[in-house]
Amino acid sequence: MSFFISKNETWADELLDPDLLRAVAPDVYNPRFEAIAEVRAIDDGTISKGAEFRRVASLVNVPLANAISTVLDHEWMKDKTKFYAWLDRNREYCTYQRPTKVGRAAQVQRDLGNLGKEP
Repeated sequence: MSFFISKNETWADELLDPDLLRAVAPDVYNPRFEAIAEVRAIDDGTISKGAEFRRVASLVNVPLANAISTVLDHEWMKDKTKFYAWLDRNREYCTYQRPTKVGRAAQVQRDLGNLGKEP
């Protein structure tokens, strides 16, 4: 019996790898990733909370991202689970202070502990 194990990476992970993009064109991508980091520092997730749409990511190479979503992986941007899994692996693209899985689990535990209590 044989077992094959692969990384959880997708085409998007490989082609939009921030370290790769910075190495290829640092004068182009470094300022873009710095700008995303500045937006993330400002937005703690409450700026557009409750709005119909909110900015969750900024893709620094739109033609490449479009090619990934139309040619290589049709479900990448359509499947919320896939997209947020990619965003968790590539925090440089995230435009808000997205909690880690541990942080989200802790929030759920806090919420469950406060059920039925008066605010």
